[in-house]
Amino acid sequence: MHFELGEAILEDSRSDETRVQAQQEFETALAINPGDVKSECRLGALADLRGDTEGALRHYWHAAETDPESADVQVGLGGLLLSTGATEKATEHLLQAVRIDPLNASAHFRLSQAYRQLGRTHDADSEATKFKELRAAEDRLQAAYGQVNVESGTEKILHPDVPQ
Repeated sequence: MHFELGEAILEDSRSDETRVQAQQEFETALAINPGDVKSECRLGALADLRGDTEGALRHYWHAAETDPESADVQVGLGGLLLSTGATEKATEHLLQAVRIDPLNASAHFRLSQAYRQLGRTHDADSEATKFKELRAAEDRLQAAYGQVNVESGTEKILHPDVPQ
């Protein structure tokens, strides 16, 4: 419940104040369930936004130790490693994310970035194409569900973590 509350707080606003409130909810969720990798990842993402790379890495590594078969964990860790210049290591995690969840658009997007940094243009282009195809499919689904949700009075983003 605390994870969902933290997500709702972040969805409502991205101000520093709401980020602190969301962080408190994710920390509470972890206190209740130390194996909550989603909360661990959100804490890592929030630390990264604050410029606390060490804290972010600590959260993502703990999440990876807890559940190495989570695509979200691997994408988060890969993205953070990519931003720190550890491109080879990032690529390993992003490849694992794609293996775990081949339909994860964020994983393909980040993997494309990693390949480009490594000078692997053909592979980068291939991953970028996969990302665009997945994103187009998600957009079509979102439009279809959006129409249903508008008619029912509820609207929700399908995948807020996919780059816009």
